[in-house]
Amino acid sequence: MTEEDKINYKDVDWRRFFTLVEGVGTDLDKHKNRFDKADIFEQALEEYSQKKYRWDDEIGYDHFFLPTQEKFEVKSQKHVLYSEKGTPKERTKEIKLTNTLGDSSNRIFPRRFDYLMTLDTGSAQSYSVGIVKWEIVNKYVKHTGDGWSVQIPRSEIIFLCQPSDIKLSQSSRPIINYSHQKKQMQSDFVKGIL
Repeated sequence: MTEEDKINYKDVDWRRFFTLVEGVGTDLDKHKNRFDKADIFEQALEEYSQKKYRWDDEIGYDHFFLPTQEKFEVKSQKHVLYSEKGTPKERTKEIKLTNTLGDSSNRIFPRRFDYLMTLDTGSAQSYSVGIVKWEIVNKYVKHTGDGWSVQIPRSEIIFLCQPSDIKLSQSSRPIINYSHQKKQMQSDFVKGIL
């Protein structure tokens, strides 16, 4: 990867992104809200990159990076790259790449993306983003009973931003409570049926 490519991949307002992460906090950590949380973070990546990372949400990849025509699978996890105290990890936490829902017949990891993007959403001491080429992911991927997971050594990760790069916004505008808004929208929808 050239330095120019790295600069292109970095072209995201990470301050704004991680301010959103901070605002969402633990509100969407319950199992039934995790898909909404992933959707919000993935949509934010598109928005805060001036739509360079187009959010496709397809099987096997989440974003299409328009400048280089590459596919990115995006995974967010708390303290996946840094510890709670902000210490760099020697290797990522285990990252679940796919879930075959019990079907373990396919033992070949499919190539559906060009890069894995890992977002550390733990805390201000760990907020960071790293990318890894598919070939590197494939080198470390493991088949589990219900899918594929990976732990990647730090030396194989290209960091787009690290905790020291992130200065959270000090906006006086509070972030809307998403789960409250969702519940209200559902209630309004149900009440609207005559």
